[in-house]
Amino acid sequence: MDAHEKNCESCQGVLRAASALRFKRLGRHERRQLLDAAEPGGPPHPIRPPGPSQAEQTATRRAVANLVAHGLIRLAPEQLRFEGAGDEEVLSELGRRRYAVLRQAWRSDLGEEIVRRYRAELEAGERIRWIYHLEAATAAALGRCPDRAKTVRDEDGLKPRQLARLPERDQKSTG
Repeated sequence: MDAHEKNCESCQGVLRAASALRFKRLGRHERRQLLDAAEPGGPPHPIRPPGPSQAEQTATRRAVANLVAHGLIRLAPEQLRFEGAGDEEVLSELGRRRYAVLRQAWRSDLGEEIVRRYRAELEAGERIRWIYHLEAATAAALGRCPDRAKTVRDEDGLKPRQLARLPERDQKSTG
């Protein structure tokens, strides 16, 4: 942990969320909502239950609450309202007659890294082995902190330079 991570509230939140994920099992609805949420920085996607039943809508609300509590998604402050004319298809999907109000969500930086590294397990419903990629996902999410560029400097007081990656060596020519 560097000096920035000790003093930054955003980085502390990412570290707490990552620590809480170590033994977390994501259910079917949580996986679906995490995959359906918008990428950070883009327009938010509406949160839709898988079907019109009250049980599915309740399960979706619980899944979203768990994802928000674990720091994997963020909810938009505004809501989408669908009313009769022009929105009949959405209303029938949700089992509503007159109107429906939907929340919108984005993935957090940590949620985006989790989806990027564990997409196959999330889509297939397989067991997520957090030990494999959780530290790398946490480090990548910490690297996205908007305040990090302002506080992290090298010993000369300048911004650190990005090093160019060397191309992969051809195995045939090294022989």
